Parts: sequence; C-alpha cells; structure tokens
Amino acid sequence: MSAPEKRNAAQSGRTGGAGQSEKQQSNGNSASSQRQRIADHLLKHGALDTETARMVLDIYHPPARIKELRDLFGWAITTVFIWRETASCGRPHRVGKYLLVKAGEIG
Repeated sequence: MSAPEKRNAAQSGRTGGAGQSEKQQSNGNSASSQRQRIADHLLKHGALDTETARMVLDIYHPPARIKELRDLFGWAITTVFIWRETASCGRPHRVGKYLLVKAGEIG
C-alpha cells in the first residue's frame, strides 16, 4: 500500500483490521476514533501513558495509534519509559509515556 493509500485508509478508520462493522466504527472502536481520543488527551494534558490509554481512553493498542499520529499526521510525540502500577494486578510495570512535542493534523 502506498503512503497516500495508507493515509486515506487511516483517515477512514480502516487500519483497525478487515471486517470492521459500521457499529464498531460508530461506537468508537475504529482506529480513527482511538487516534482522536489520544489526540484530544495529549492536547489537553500534554502526556499520556499506555496504562491510562488502555484503561481510561479504551485504546486497544496505544503504540500503534501513536505511530499513526506520528507517521501519517505529522505529530511530534516523544516516548519515555516509566514504572507504574497497573490496575490489573497492582504491581509495577514498565510502560510507555508519550509526551506531546508538537501537534499535527488529525484524521
């Protein structure tokens, strides 16, 4: 798939996998809906960690959505790693923390 095709697919939310139903897209499970939630959070708070993205924003695979914001939409986001207790077991885990450097487009 060429870069323009990837961008068009990402903008329409088709990067989340084949067979995605209209219901899944409308209830916020599409890749584009997940990217939008991440973008809104970063614009408001300036940072987001993987655990918060999963548990609060309902993002299935945060690193993929961050990569799409970077590669397809020009966002400058730095990744650092932190230790954080997770909600699932309460033990410290090494998780990614994404720091907004410069916002780009959103699609």
